[in-house]
Amino acid sequence: MKIQIEDYFGNDVLTLEYNQLISNTELVDKVETTSLEFGYCVADVDSDENNNEFIRLQNNCVDLSEEQEKQDLVNLISKLNNVFL
Repeated sequence: MKIQIEDYFGNDVLTLEYNQLISNTELVDKVETTSLEFGYCVADVDSDENNNEFIRLQNNCVDLSEEQEKQDLVNLISKLNNVFL
């Protein structure tokens, strides 16, 4: 499973890859629930050039300081790693 994380404006920040496949809505819901805690939401499930699905997460908070935005991103990555590794 690939998760692409974007800032508020839709710019790519980073991509995470896990061994799970995006096979059902339950998995997407789990990513959504995990990301909401840190100000991110599932923008959509998309396909790359090889037709592999990936989840796009986008930051919902435009008014954060740069430091707070970085901290939320680090916390989000840590939580996703705890859930999917």
